[in-house]
Amino acid sequence: VEPNFVNIDIPSVTASRSVSINAIINGNQLTPIKISVNGAYGSQIKAIFPIQIEIVDPFGKKHAYSRYAATAGDGQYTLPILLGENAPKGSWTLTVKELSIGLLNKLNFKEV
Repeated sequence: VEPNFVNIDIPSVTASRSVSINAIINGNQLTPIKISVNGAYGSQIKAIFPIQIEIVDPFGKKHAYSRYAATAGDGQYTLPILLGENAPKGSWTLTVKELSIGLLNKLNFKEV
C-alpha cells in the first residue's frame, strides 16, 4: 500500500495554501499516514512541530488513533493506521492541525 500524505503548508506573507487529498484505505491493511509541515514554496521544514491528529468515522465518532503528537526533527510524523475489519464503511476524515500557529489540513478517505 502506497503511503498517503497530508501536508500542512506554512503560509508566506503572499500566499496561504491548504490541500485536500482523497484516498482509499483498506481497513484490513496497515496504512502509514505520513504528515509533514511544508513552507510556502512546498519544501519540507526540518523542525519539530506540535500537531493534533483527529480521525473521525462516517458516523462522526472520533477514532482511537486521534492524538496529540509532534513531528520529529526532520519535520515528519508517521501514523500507521489499521482500522480493522469491523470499522464502519464509508467516508472518514483525517484532520491534522499544526498547533504553533493553528494551520490545518484534511484528508478524506473511504474505508472499503
